[in-house]
Amino acid sequence: MGRTICDYSRAITITTIVSALRKKEFVVDWNIVLDSSCNLLESSSNEGIGRLIAPLKIIVGTREFPDTPDLDVAEMMDAMKKHKSASSSACPSVGEFVEHFKQAKNTICITITSALSGTYEAALHAKALVLKEDPARNIHVLDSRAAGGKMVLIADEAERLIHSGLAFSDLVEAVEEYAKKIKLFFSLASFDNLIKNGRMPKYQGMLGQILRIRPVAEATEEGTIEVLDRPRGEAAMLRKIVERMQGFKSLEGVRIIIDHNNCLEVVLKLKEMLESVAKVKDILITPTRGLCSYYTDEGGFIVSY
Repeated sequence: MGRTICDYSRAITITTIVSALRKKEFVVDWNIVLDSSCNLLESSSNEGIGRLIAPLKIIVGTREFPDTPDLDVAEMMDAMKKHKSASSSACPSVGEFVEHFKQAKNTICITITSALSGTYEAALHAKALVLKEDPARNIHVLDSRAAGGKMVLIADEAERLIHSGLAFSDLVEAVEEYAKKIKLFFSLASFDNLIKNGRMPKYQGMLGQILRIRPVAEATEEGTIEVLDRPRGEAAMLRKIVERMQGFKSLEGVRIIIDHNNCLEVVLKLKEMLESVAKVKDILITPTRGLCSYYTDEGGFIVSY
């Protein structure tokens, strides 16, 4: 999966940024800003901590699919299957991040891995613009070095620490350390997207489909993708996922998030297997939004814990 570079000349509009910077009022004390690869929708807690989502975009031929709540993921996936050439993704604009950062005095921003997307850089650029205009704000941009549920777990920990009353600098340090302890594994069922985007030779993809190979991969500490195993068949893949998860850290009392692209039956089997080997705290199953659906392809899923 190659890097998606944000086209600043196209993504930034000076009018949008200037307009955002002129808004001086604070809507809330704290906001947690994420991009849409987290698979969450925008929300606000009872304590007034907002969660704002900056949407990425998926480009298929001449069509652009913004990863917003009203995106029809099935329609997007169908367009990808029918389009013979490579598709691509684009990060949120700097202006969108500026708008979000201006809404709170304190902001923690969590982005998709910088190894796959220009989103982290766009958020850093927005931070610099906002702080130049108003240095009194506190903004921290965290590179999750992953996507999906890992971002949600980091956001949940950030919210817990906000309630604890930590100073901003101490909270940033604690969240960064927590993020290092979260692991992400995933498996793909289809290689079509990888082949179209030149990340896998066609013959290898066809052979993988014929042999029913379900690769197990991880997000590395650097935020890149590394294939660990190539089991044949669904059952072998699920066993290997559980084995890899147990090998990284104990599952006792751990929260697990599974994001899936139209394979609920498979991830329910995984949930049952995980609950049979350890007393996990809870397992949240979430459908992937546009960006993660684009990367996992139909039948793929992501496990974060």
